[in-house]
Amino acid sequence: MELNGKLHGPMHIMIGGHWGESDLWQSIGQAYSFSDKYLLLAKFLWREGFIRTPDSCSADTPGNACMPTCPRAIIGQDIDNHTAFTLLHKAGISALNPLSDFDDVLKDYDLDWSLFLKELCHIGYPGEMFTSAAPQDPTFWPLHGNGDRFVMYLRVLKAKQVFDFDETWKYAHETQLPSDTGMVCDWSTVKDVTDMPTCTKDICPGHKEDDLLPFTNLFSDQKDSLLSNRQLYDRVNPYHEDLPYVYDSLSYWEGCHEHSLISTWQSKWSNDANSTDSTTTEETSLFNSWFWGVF
Repeated sequence: MELNGKLHGPMHIMIGGHWGESDLWQSIGQAYSFSDKYLLLAKFLWREGFIRTPDSCSADTPGNACMPTCPRAIIGQDIDNHTAFTLLHKAGISALNPLSDFDDVLKDYDLDWSLFLKELCHIGYPGEMFTSAAPQDPTFWPLHGNGDRFVMYLRVLKAKQVFDFDETWKYAHETQLPSDTGMVCDWSTVKDVTDMPTCTKDICPGHKEDDLLPFTNLFSDQKDSLLSNRQLYDRVNPYHEDLPYVYDSLSYWEGCHEHSLISTWQSKWSNDANSTDSTTTEETSLFNSWFWGVF
């Protein structure tokens, strides 16, 4: 959660950008740091089939004529406040609200659920690097590479019994988080605008422990065979004898006290800054929460 949700995702959002939102929502977005949630909530509605995008647009098509929409054939003709709330609740948006009192927030800004639905249907313009799926995003390498280096360091510290962390392949889904919905939608039966995908609570294909990755020849002995997520995780263990790459340092972090994550933690939490052997259970817990948070 800390590594992906508080570092990786926000970096893409901040650098990628998002513009074109209605003036009605700028003040509420700034007051509640809600601006980046518009696209995430709208993407959730798109995944479920409530929002549709044009199949194609010519080069001379005006921008406002080539935008996502919520087709009337799906959401209905007369969208009042009650109808919009019912639809959004049915879609599951209410369960993903970053603000538990969002109904009161809307009233404070003279807004309602029908206007909220209209804004989500419009979406605006997400930047090319807004999501983590942009194939030529230059931030991919410093983010993902540094994330790999960081996890390697954690695994070394675990091997040294500095602290422990759970490496079981599983997901602990967050609540009220637009980017972690736990919803998988099957679009294979969707033929026209009136068809809706079948959505269920599940884990997306490719994310499970034994799901195969579509990459070959990552390692000299792999050749054309495919590796599962677990096999890849095992192969990038810092102690694997056939690991084909190393980082110049795992423990050196430029922005930390004495350029060391461990020294920074020890100076903040430990009673004995010169030893990690006497780390107590409480200190280990503090270290775990701080270590992920600071990164």
